[in-house]
This record gives sequence, structure tokens and C-alpha cells, in this order.
Amino acid sequence: MRISFFITICILLLTNCEDECENDNVKLGDISFADETLSFLNYSEDETINFESESGEFKEFAVELQESNNPRLCVTVLCRPSFEIDGLNGCEFYDSEDRYYILNSEDLSLHLRAGIETYIPETELFYDYVEIGIKEEELDSVFAGLVTSSNFTTPTIDTLSTILTAELSFMENDTLGGFQDVWVYQMEDQEEDEEDDEIFLILDEMKGIIQYKYKGEIWTLVE
Repeated sequence: MRISFFITICILLLTNCEDECENDNVKLGDISFADETLSFLNYSEDETINFESESGEFKEFAVELQESNNPRLCVTVLCRPSFEIDGLNGCEFYDSEDRYYILNSEDLSLHLRAGIETYIPETELFYDYVEIGIKEEELDSVFAGLVTSSNFTTPTIDTLSTILTAELSFMENDTLGGFQDVWVYQMEDQEEDEEDDEIFLILDEMKGIIQYKYKGEIWTLVE
């Protein structure tokens, strides 16, 4: 009996904890993507995109637009839950844009997502980012991105201090695929005898992901 009573009290405390700051939220406005970010977001939901391998095989991808997370940028904390487990802070906040495209084929998926984040917690220092990635059942997911815009110049943005796990590099003349003015990510520390495990991704600002390599084969966008 005592155990049941104790469990009930714990559940009530945790439930109240989750809602404790629900009424302590003040929306200050909306933050939209900068034009520099929008230029990367040219996929259309339900379109199909084809890639061709070096051996002439074709792979079709269906574009899916994932439902928005309605991200919230908290600039001033007004309420902190008594217990942090599943409790959300009450904040003065901005709603911000986000976009997440998933290109699905039978055996893997390509990803392009964009969002807006706070660079320093509880400030109005915001940055836009674009990130691309590849996922496959037998492969750990690989993602890399770039900061496309920010509303500040000081401090200087350090990619390691953002949500990006790896950085895309801009190349005027790409040595991997022979493209010009593209963003490239290549996995580092590849052993010479593990060339088949090499992965790279190439992003064109207007066309999206235009080339990738996995399992030793290069696939190029069919335009």
C-alpha cells in the first residue's frame, strides 16, 4: 500500500514538473531564414530525383518534407522547473523557421536540413545553418554543414560551438567530383586499404546534393 502511494506521488510530481513553467512563456516574435539560407532550399516535396553510378546504374530518390519541429529560441529564462527531468523552461522566446528534406531510396537516404539556433544561450545572437547527410542501415550516419548567416559579427563563429558535428568546406574547383563552387565534406583518417569505406558528399547551392560516395561507388545527380 505504501509503495503504491509513493509511486502515485512520484508520478504526480513528475507530471506537475512537466507543466510547471507552461504559463511562463512570452513569445517575442518570429525569426525567418536569411536569403543566403533559402538559396539552398530548392527541393520540392514529393518530387523524385535520380542519381547515376559510375557503372551506369540508376537510383531513384523520393523527396519527403519532414514535419516542422517549430523550434523555439529561448532568449530569457523566466521559469526553471523544480525538477529538470522532462521539465521545460519558461522563456521569452522567438519561434524560428526550420526545414528538413529526406531523399529516400530503397537502401539509403540523403538528408538536407536547415534551421536557426542561438549561438550563446540566453542571448539574441542567432545563426542559420544548412546541413547535409547520408544514412544507411549498415552505415553510421554522416552529417556535415555550414553556417549560412548570422545576425552578429562578434564573437566570431566557431563551428565546434554550433550544433554542427562536421563542417562543409567551400571549393572553387572541387578535386573530388570536378565541380566548381560547391561545398564538400570528405571523411578523414581513411586508411589506404579501406578506400571502399570512404564517404564524401558534395552540395551545390542551387541544386542540392549533386554527388556522394559510399561503399566504393560514386553517384552523381542526373540533371
